[in-house]
Amino acid sequence: MRTKPGLSIRDQQLLTEYGWYCHLERDEKPHHYPYGINIHTHGIQENFNHPDLQICFDINLELALNIFDRMVENIKSGAKYEPDKSYNDVLANGYNILIITAAEGVRRVLRIILPDASGGLNNPDYVRQISLQRPRRNK
Repeated sequence: MRTKPGLSIRDQQLLTEYGWYCHLERDEKPHHYPYGINIHTHGIQENFNHPDLQICFDINLELALNIFDRMVENIKSGAKYEPDKSYNDVLANGYNILIITAAEGVRRVLRIILPDASGGLNNPDYVRQISLQRPRRNK
């Protein structure tokens, strides 16, 4: 795997060993990301020819890492996640996730829309994950 200038030692080690790493960013005024949270990956596009992933829901970071890890393993095995499709091979109990095109900064990513506790994707509290998906423009 390639080295990237400006990466922390930890991120570079993760990139070298696994081909990807993730960051968690909190937005104090949640106008850039739903729920004011942006958990996203780096390296998947460059190393596995698949868009990087993003979760914009306030979940435990370890759970987010488990979701990313399962999806990256599927990608390494040939899976391609596509926008506007749901998948039942990522979460326990066969719960569906929905994938949409979104932005992390100025780059396009695939946002993972997580279901509510009963497995539904239409609960109004959870639908907010779909908002604010347009990329910011460089000026």
